[in-house]
Amino acid sequence: MSRFPKNEKGRYVVPDEFLEEHYRDLPDGTVNQSSTRMVYCGGVLSMLQKGESTDIQKAGGHALQAKLKQRRTFAETLQTLLAQPSKSVKGVDTQTELLLAAVKGAAEGNPRLLEFIRDTIGQKPVDRSETEITGATPAQMALITNVYNRLQGAEQGDGTSDRFDADAGPARIADAGGPDDRPENA
Repeated sequence: MSRFPKNEKGRYVVPDEFLEEHYRDLPDGTVNQSSTRMVYCGGVLSMLQKGESTDIQKAGGHALQAKLKQRRTFAETLQTLLAQPSKSVKGVDTQTELLLAAVKGAAEGNPRLLEFIRDTIGQKPVDRSETEITGATPAQMALITNVYNRLQGAEQGDGTSDRFDADAGPARIADAGGPDDRPENA
């Protein structure tokens, strides 16, 4: 490959015909002289020319806007339907009728409706998982402990955090300070 020059990005540049014939043997990133094709993972990719990527980005933006407009339309339609007066219960809207039916079903013991009501009023339990770390070196455990303690401190936000000790497990203690607590001249 040393017989071929490199471009400003450090990629080998080979003649167009050579790339098409020998692409399986060329290193990834090798491009042809017309900069339209590049070797990648044993195959050949067509490269976008200047302006083509902008056109693709514009098309993607238009598609996203259309999808968001459709979502707004569905949401607005649903809100309109839920605001309609109930046909079976006088004096309430459809949304209230549905919620009354959910409460009635939950009172009758339907666990799905119980979960729905609990989650809707904001009492959904937080999913937490515990992982046992085995086979880590002391340096790796120190790094894991440091990251865990920093994340817990950021979650608490009250000057205290759940500190993790690899030997003792989590324990609630006051924040012992960090790099920001050092004197400015240190």
